[in-house]
Amino acid sequence: VSPASYRNAITMGRLIVKRYTCPFSIKCTQCTHSENITHGLFLSPVSNEAPLDARTPVAIDCEMVGVGPEARNALGRVSVVSYTGAVLYDVMVRPEEKITDFRTRWSGIRPFDMRRSIPFACAQEQVERIIRDRIVVGHMVHNDFNVLKLKHPCWLIRDTAKAPYAKLVAGFPTDKVVGLRALTLRLFGMEIQKGEHCSIEDARATMAIYHITEKVWEAELRRTTQLNCQPCDDPDLLSSSACDFDAAPSRATPSCKRASNGTKSLSPDHLPMIASKRPCKEGAILPIKKTEMLRSSSSSSLLDDSFWPDDADGSKL
Repeated sequence: VSPASYRNAITMGRLIVKRYTCPFSIKCTQCTHSENITHGLFLSPVSNEAPLDARTPVAIDCEMVGVGPEARNALGRVSVVSYTGAVLYDVMVRPEEKITDFRTRWSGIRPFDMRRSIPFACAQEQVERIIRDRIVVGHMVHNDFNVLKLKHPCWLIRDTAKAPYAKLVAGFPTDKVVGLRALTLRLFGMEIQKGEHCSIEDARATMAIYHITEKVWEAELRRTTQLNCQPCDDPDLLSSSACDFDAAPSRATPSCKRASNGTKSLSPDHLPMIASKRPCKEGAILPIKKTEMLRSSSSSSLLDDSFWPDDADGSKL
């Protein structure tokens, strides 16, 4: 997909949207998802792929439940899929606090599902190991990182909700946040999130969208970071700020600005989201930040395949 393709998406005031063929199946074939739950790192029973390359992008999505009297967001399920849509990791997660709202209408999680859950700290550490030094694709992915209590380097994040490319291809305004369901329907003619959500389907949908825009997205990032490569070191990156670009190559980092500053809406003729930054010195190599975990008081030792809660009926959860 070239910039000219984006400019040609809107012609003579009439919207022309191309329908794309999804590179892999988005739909999850297991209705109950009970057979999709993986037991440990890269041990998915539904993926027959070769070992994951160290630099291959992955997509992530989380389902949330409510904990405490105020039903605060907590991780209930996390799924990670590969560049080809294969399930790499998919677990039900037991929050550190008591679940007061399973949010089944949206999350698809029920009390019965907790019989196969693993502690939050274990899921957090395993996810961190999977995404370490990788490009991570997601939709409003800062919400996923917040609930995982992880901080991932901003130049390794590709957020399909913030970047303009998919929205332009689909014919949506670039200054608006467009839902994953709407983007998937417009681009692939496929309906997701009809009723209960599935984190595998959502992760696959974001990866499919990334496939469409990858070439122009990555090319623009490479070009821009050669011009503007001030380190991205905002401590509140994943909670209250947004990168000028959702990510950049690991050897050069874009700068960040507060989301509250706002950005001008992009027209098809102004795809690059370029801010005025100080140029980097020739040959300079910027430090690479690692994914950070916000530790809790609970154990964070990794589980092996033989570990599952003793209370199989979930009565103690």
